[in-house]
Amino acid sequence: MSASSNVKEEFLDLENGRLRIRRKGGGQPLLYLHGSHGMTVWLPFLDELAQRFEVIAPDHPGFGQSDASSSMDNIADLARVHLELLDRLGGNKTHLVGHCIGGWMAMEVALRSPLVASLTLINSAGIHVDAQKGDFFMCTPANLPKMMFSDVALGRRYFDEERAADDAVQYRNRVMAAKLGWHPRLFDLHLHKWLHRIRIPVQVLWGEENRVLPKEFGAGLSQALRGPLTLIPKAGHFAHVERAAECAKQVQSFIER
Repeated sequence: MSASSNVKEEFLDLENGRLRIRRKGGGQPLLYLHGSHGMTVWLPFLDELAQRFEVIAPDHPGFGQSDASSSMDNIADLARVHLELLDRLGGNKTHLVGHCIGGWMAMEVALRSPLVASLTLINSAGIHVDAQKGDFFMCTPANLPKMMFSDVALGRRYFDEERAADDAVQYRNRVMAAKLGWHPRLFDLHLHKWLHRIRIPVQVLWGEENRVLPKEFGAGLSQALRGPLTLIPKAGHFAHVERAAECAKQVQSFIER
């Protein structure tokens, strides 16, 4: 999970402040929207995708090194920023991949933009399902690896590397994530009734051992979006970190189909 080479960094001045963006690769644009813990280090999952696509990975407003605008009150507000980003990318059809609250944002973007070519949701928040969630907001840092990962040792290495990169940014990310997803916990009561309006190809990838959003949530999204659900074995909420090559292969083959 160490920093990758050839990752280009830039800052865009958008309506709601400065947005940090990292890019790698070439080909069709693919916008990756990170989850509630941010993305301090570049992921091998994105390296895999960059062999086929131009991967564009912003820090959401209030996360990482992007500005925290006072007008960013909910997930739809952050989606509005990414809609502007899509316009700034030249108006090209763009594949969207989102993890956790990034998947929630991706659905909000897909509902509003004709520029989205396909949608991949990885352990995505956003809807309510009658199943028990794991509450990472109330989880101590020491217990996060067990909650988030199937491979707990890998989880410890991942979070250690994130903290070593910038511990202050991790705290900032947690504060912003709580602002967006504290109540109700990681869902919008009204989103579900709009999802039938998403009429692009959709796939749902889910860690079979997800303790935060169990696979019932994946099944609910799959049904609402009429897209296939693929369970990733030996993977938890961070399936794209634990099974980077497998998740990247699923994204690539889905888009090629």
